[in-house]
Amino acid sequence: MLRKLFLFVIIVGGVFFLDSQTKQWTLENVPHMVSPDYPYGGKAFYEGLFGGIDIAIVYRSNPGIAWSFFAEYPHILFWVRIVIAAVIALIYFVSSRRSLEKIGLLFILGGALGNIVDYIRYGAVIDMIKMTFWGWHYPVFNVADMAVVCGVILYLISPKCSQE
Repeated sequence: MLRKLFLFVIIVGGVFFLDSQTKQWTLENVPHMVSPDYPYGGKAFYEGLFGGIDIAIVYRSNPGIAWSFFAEYPHILFWVRIVIAAVIALIYFVSSRRSLEKIGLLFILGGALGNIVDYIRYGAVIDMIKMTFWGWHYPVFNVADMAVVCGVILYLISPKCSQE
């Protein structure tokens, strides 16, 4: 149980810390870096990577989820996020899942907590990374979103035939 608690604090705390620091940096710095020539009013970080990938730093607030879905229901989304985070924490602590599954759950939880705290502090989630893939614009996202995606991938690729 001590190992589970240690892993919980390191991964969830690390994701949460990195997410909150990047959001704070974004709020303090990006409005001063805005280039009117760059799409979405951001600042190019990489352009033409691998012949068509552009990465920019921008500032966006999103009261909904991906693509601003359900933005008209921010209070309901807040409580749904709280319930999901509580269920993930419960599953993590009471189950004997495989290592990759546990780590995946912790990345998901760290990202979820980062976005929950955003809603409490700002009334919306702060996003800052804008990517374009050969002309296709991907929605603006943040470190918490990346942690959730990585967590889901780790959870899904975990070998299902071996127990820890």
